[in-house]
Amino acid sequence: MLSGAAFQRFTAYIVDLTFVLQTLCLVLDGKELSRRAIKLAVISYYNSPMSGEVHNRIREYDMTLTLRERRDRDTLDKIMELVGLYRIDEEKISAIRAQIPTVGLVPAEPR
Repeated sequence: MLSGAAFQRFTAYIVDLTFVLQTLCLVLDGKELSRRAIKLAVISYYNSPMSGEVHNRIREYDMTLTLRERRDRDTLDKIMELVGLYRIDEEKISAIRAQIPTVGLVPAEPR
């Protein structure tokens, strides 16, 4: 059983990681993985309206739960629901790609 804060952090971590990785695939667009690409993906996701919406939904959902309802299965179900609700489908890919600079056009970061 998770406490409210633990539930929110755990759920947000998994959902954020999923969407950052999805954004990273868009940023790379077949290019080599680099620190710059990872930073672009993280910044793009956290600056998107989706990031705030996801975190608001997690907080709202958590506020409706009792301690007995915070079981592991319920947490997994909520994570899957959020990922499904906000996943980037084919229609959104073109719009997102237009907002994210191609990694090859950005200078490489020092190690």
